[in-house]
Amino acid sequence: MAWREPHLLIPIAFAAGCGAAPAIPVSIAQVERPVQAQVAPSEDPARPDPPPRRKPEAGRTCGLHWQPRDVGGVLIIPASVLSPAMGKVIEALCACSAPGEYADVRADIEFHDGKVGVSAKRSPVIDGCLSQVPVRFEPYRPDGPLSDCIGCGPRRYGVFHGSAPANTPEPPGRLRVVMAFRLDRSNEVLDCAPGTHPEAGKCRDDLAPQPTPAGPPTCGCSPQDLACAIDCAVGATHATP
Repeated sequence: MAWREPHLLIPIAFAAGCGAAPAIPVSIAQVERPVQAQVAPSEDPARPDPPPRRKPEAGRTCGLHWQPRDVGGVLIIPASVLSPAMGKVIEALCACSAPGEYADVRADIEFHDGKVGVSAKRSPVIDGCLSQVPVRFEPYRPDGPLSDCIGCGPRRYGVFHGSAPANTPEPPGRLRVVMAFRLDRSNEVLDCAPGTHPEAGKCRDDLAPQPTPAGPPTCGCSPQDLACAIDCAVGATHATP
């Protein structure tokens, strides 16, 4: 069976201090398959059968891994800060997925509390398993501000009814990262032909390489000869080299 390590685009949203950075694409190697579990039919047709209950397999390893890197846009999360959390996320996904499965996964990383909420709402079997796995890591609580935005954030004048006094210190920054990505282990059970790759339980065509765009025409015009440059640009045959 041919092995192919897929890569994903992951939208990431940051929330810290007074603003949020835009979502950015990040690649991650990954793995996952839907299980066709046999469940006895419900006696009441009005009540749908519950999804089969899967228990997490502690210590289970798989081909999923996180490539340490700095991540961010306006707000940069160093690899040394993000990797401990992502390492625990991957352990949970390995414990709750099987070769060939795929699912959309969301990870809510709370650095201040050192915990991650991992879910796969569209895949009930995997989601139910993940709900049984507490994902914890060493909390990260920076000493300084989380943003270099000078003078932004709430103002405290201490004059309105119920408002905090003007000298009330700012609360400590709490860094939260939300990551959404596709977990896909199709490559562990599918042997796809050349020119195709395993994705979401199927062998799909590889993207064709895009042709390199042609550069601007060169006609040897001098920097001062505007007429020559115009003729060259429109493809005139009388352009002077």
